[in-house]
Amino acid sequence: MTTTINEAREAIYQAFVTGWGARTAYQLEGVPFDEPGIDIEWVRVVVRNFTGTTETMGDVDQKKHRRNAAVIISIFTPADQGMKSGAEHAQFALGLFESKNIAVPSSAETLDCIAGDVREIPLGDDEKSRMTEVEVPFAFTQTK
Repeated sequence: MTTTINEAREAIYQAFVTGWGARTAYQLEGVPFDEPGIDIEWVRVVVRNFTGTTETMGDVDQKKHRRNAAVIISIFTPADQGMKSGAEHAQFALGLFESKNIAVPSSAETLDCIAGDVREIPLGDDEKSRMTEVEVPFAFTQTK
């Protein structure tokens, strides 16, 4: 079977929502959300499609393409709480995806999540908010 980036995105979002639970408020890309104040911890989850390669040639609907994408989780914490809270959330988020195969409900495909990168990024001139970002690349096959 084949997977589209939108199907991959939905599978990632389902895995995140199930794994994250009520840990903090969260925003999924494309879903309306009122951003909390700077004293509230919350996360934003997006999926970005990057590159791809052609694996096989053939007739229409038989060409296989390997697609590369990433789930990016931005964790927002108050700067005056130090880095510990953001780091703990980042490690938890990383654990939801790193080295996992996420099932795509609409196909027999799995998303192969590879490795993750965690980085801490202060936000704003006054550093009242701190953002920690988790990025986990994944790959999937699309037939066109």
